[in-house]
Amino acid sequence: MAVAFFDLDKTICSVPTEQQITKQMWKAGKIGIRTVLRVLWGFIQYNFHLVTDYAHLKKKLVNATMKDMNVRDFSEQFDYLYDNELKSKIFPEVILQIEEHKRNNHKVVIVSTAIDQIVSKFARELGADYHYSTKLEVDNFCFTGNVIGDVYHGETKKQAVLQYCEKHNIDPKACYAYGDYFEDRKMLEAVGNPVAINPDKRLLKVALSRKWKVIDAVIAA
Repeated sequence: MAVAFFDLDKTICSVPTEQQITKQMWKAGKIGIRTVLRVLWGFIQYNFHLVTDYAHLKKKLVNATMKDMNVRDFSEQFDYLYDNELKSKIFPEVILQIEEHKRNNHKVVIVSTAIDQIVSKFARELGADYHYSTKLEVDNFCFTGNVIGDVYHGETKKQAVLQYCEKHNIDPKACYAYGDYFEDRKMLEAVGNPVAINPDKRLLKVALSRKWKVIDAVIAA
């Protein structure tokens, strides 16, 4: 038995999903421009490796964007975004990888920092067996703005992989992991078959030095 673990943003989907839903919620009048700019600034800091405590940043952004938002409203907006934009942004090469793993009777697991309402949608559509995501507290059909449990990033992604393997009595060295970002390296290091998808410069350097598989994935025009 083996498992293929996939990051979501820029690994499965070519665009950052939370950034896209933030823009969608703004267009729909659900959040203000100040909130949008705050989220975009957070993504800029993250992309340039300026964040030392990502879980703290994540919780702040979740509180700023999701507090008091109706769960159904969010789900409807995200379903619309997925069907009209995000579905077409899934890398065909990654779909082929997932299909190959399924043919080989491998489990497919998504491990992402994105919120559960986003990750669960991709997991269902792609036929993943399980997913790890940032779970949000809900009270009276609205998000409270609080995060429940772990934010899966860096070391916590690695621990999710190891815990899943231990729970299902699977050797991590028989497994696969796919990621694009330098902080994904810890998840990739945990398995015997690491794969870098469109890696950033720092992850590419690691991948080449360790002779990891590298895939250059593209979205057809």
